[in-house]
Amino acid sequence: MNWESLLLNANAAVCMLIAIRLMFFQRNGRRHRKVLAWLAYIFILAAAYIPFRIWFGHYTGVDPAELLINFMVCIAVWRANGNIAQAFNRS
Repeated sequence: MNWESLLLNANAAVCMLIAIRLMFFQRNGRRHRKVLAWLAYIFILAAAYIPFRIWFGHYTGVDPAELLINFMVCIAVWRANGNIAQAFNRS
Protein backbone atom coordinates (compact mmCIF):
# COMPACT_ATOMS: atom_id res chain seq x y z
CA MET A 1 0.00 0.00 0.00
CA ASN A 2 1.52 3.29 -1.07
CA TRP A 3 1.08 6.77 0.38
CA GLU A 4 -1.59 7.86 -2.12
CA SER A 5 -3.68 4.75 -1.48
CA LEU A 6 -3.41 5.31 2.26
CA LEU A 7 -4.59 8.91 1.90
CA LEU A 8 -7.50 7.84 -0.33
CA ASN A 9 -8.68 5.16 2.08
CA ALA A 10 -8.30 7.43 5.10
CA ASN A 11 -10.28 10.18 3.36
CA ALA A 12 -13.02 7.70 2.44
CA ALA A 13 -13.26 6.50 6.04
CA VAL A 14 -13.35 10.02 7.47
CA CYS A 15 -16.04 11.14 5.03
CA MET A 16 -18.15 8.05 5.77
CA LEU A 17 -17.85 8.77 9.50
CA ILE A 18 -19.13 12.31 8.89
CA ALA A 19 -22.07 11.08 6.80
CA ILE A 20 -23.00 8.29 9.24
CA ARG A 21 -22.97 10.58 12.27
CA LEU A 22 -25.11 13.17 10.52
CA MET A 23 -27.57 10.54 9.28
CA PHE A 24 -28.22 9.21 12.77
CA PHE A 25 -28.67 12.55 14.55
CA GLN A 26 -31.69 12.59 16.86
CA ARG A 27 -33.28 15.87 17.88
CA ASN A 28 -34.52 14.67 21.31
CA GLY A 29 -36.99 17.53 21.70
CA ARG A 30 -34.84 20.19 20.08
CA ARG A 31 -36.46 22.70 17.78
CA HIS A 32 -36.68 21.70 14.11
CA ARG A 33 -35.11 24.23 11.76
CA LYS A 34 -35.72 23.62 8.08
CA VAL A 35 -32.65 25.49 6.88
CA LEU A 36 -30.35 23.46 9.12
CA ALA A 37 -32.12 20.24 8.16
CA TRP A 38 -31.50 20.97 4.48
CA LEU A 39 -27.92 21.96 5.22
CA ALA A 40 -27.39 18.67 7.05
CA TYR A 41 -28.98 16.77 4.14
CA ILE A 42 -26.66 18.43 1.61
CA PHE A 43 -23.71 17.82 3.91
CA ILE A 44 -24.61 14.12 4.17
CA LEU A 45 -24.86 13.79 0.39
CA ALA A 46 -21.55 15.56 -0.17
CA ALA A 47 -19.72 13.60 2.52
CA ALA A 48 -21.11 10.23 1.40
CA TYR A 49 -20.43 10.91 -2.29
CA ILE A 50 -16.65 11.11 -1.81
CA PRO A 51 -16.12 7.53 -0.55
CA PHE A 52 -18.18 6.08 -3.39
CA ARG A 53 -16.14 8.05 -5.92
CA ILE A 54 -12.95 6.77 -4.29
CA TRP A 55 -14.12 3.14 -4.21
CA PHE A 56 -15.19 3.22 -7.87
CA GLY A 57 -11.93 4.84 -9.01
CA HIS A 58 -13.27 8.26 -10.04
CA TYR A 59 -11.46 10.14 -7.25
CA THR A 60 -7.77 9.53 -7.72
CA GLY A 61 -5.92 12.14 -5.69
CA VAL A 62 -6.22 13.38 -2.12
CA ASP A 63 -4.14 16.21 -0.78
CA PRO A 64 -3.00 15.81 2.85
CA ALA A 65 -4.54 19.21 3.63
CA GLU A 66 -7.90 17.98 2.32
CA LEU A 67 -7.69 14.96 4.60
CA LEU A 68 -6.80 17.21 7.54
CA ILE A 69 -9.79 19.49 6.86
CA ASN A 70 -12.14 16.52 6.56
CA PHE A 71 -10.72 15.07 9.77
CA MET A 72 -11.29 18.33 11.65
CA VAL A 73 -14.88 18.53 10.36
CA CYS A 74 -15.36 14.91 11.43
CA ILE A 75 -14.16 15.72 14.94
CA ALA A 76 -16.46 18.76 15.13
CA VAL A 77 -19.48 16.76 13.96
CA TRP A 78 -18.83 13.88 16.38
CA ARG A 79 -18.21 16.21 19.34
CA ALA A 80 -21.54 17.89 18.59
CA ASN A 81 -23.27 14.49 18.32
CA GLY A 82 -24.23 15.20 14.73
CA ASN A 83 -25.91 18.52 15.50
CA ILE A 84 -24.96 20.89 12.65
CA ALA A 85 -26.08 23.97 14.60
CA GLN A 86 -23.89 23.05 17.53
CA ALA A 87 -20.93 21.86 15.45
CA PHE A 88 -20.55 25.17 13.65
CA ASN A 89 -21.77 27.53 16.37
CA ARG A 90 -19.71 30.68 16.61
CA SER A 91 -20.10 31.24 20.34
